[in-house]
Amino acid sequence: MTDEYARSAIDWGEIHKGIPHGDFLVSSWWKLGFDEVGYPWGCPRYSCPVVYHRKDILLLFPDIDDKNSVNVLVALPSKEMEKFEILFHKILSA
Repeated sequence: MTDEYARSAIDWGEIHKGIPHGDFLVSSWWKLGFDEVGYPWGCPRYSCPVVYHRKDILLLFPDIDDKNSVNVLVALPSKEMEKFEILFHKILSA
């Protein structure tokens, strides 16, 4: 991620008044580099956004311990989450 990219994302957020609201938001955080930030106390063990008011989001971000794995944060209304779980398990068993 470059300075220019970060500034562009901030500008886009200001112009469009934050994260767009649609049916569902899917966002990948794989290459943002949060797991590579060195703090005086060391690298983070875990990083993800706080999603408290969104009920229609799926975020993908790297697993800090296993570079071949991914963490998935899913925030859906309860009825939609039930549907998502059924479809997710159906895909895994295929």
